[in-house]
Amino acid sequence: VVLFTAGCSRSLRFVSDVDSIALANQPVGKRYLLVPGNQNIAPDELEFLEYAKYVDTILTPLGFSKAPTEQEADLAILLSYSLQHTTNPRGFRINSG
Repeated sequence: VVLFTAGCSRSLRFVSDVDSIALANQPVGKRYLLVPGNQNIAPDELEFLEYAKYVDTILTPLGFSKAPTEQEADLAILLSYSLQHTTNPRGFRINSG
């Protein structure tokens, strides 16, 4: 089977900003709860789950683990993102607090 595609090639680029708020001299655990930072985005939506995988992949080698419940979490990470369906690069923004 031969498949031909035509059209403009666009590269996929991710842009991230990290913002955090923490108390000074306060020990922080490594169990986190990852929740959508955007309004009207449910934690089970496919796009959110896709970006959440990237965050999980980055945090796991740093010794962080997902908390099974909100009560067991040491910190909350609010994941906000936006997709731009133009010739501009796609990006997402991570806000934690």
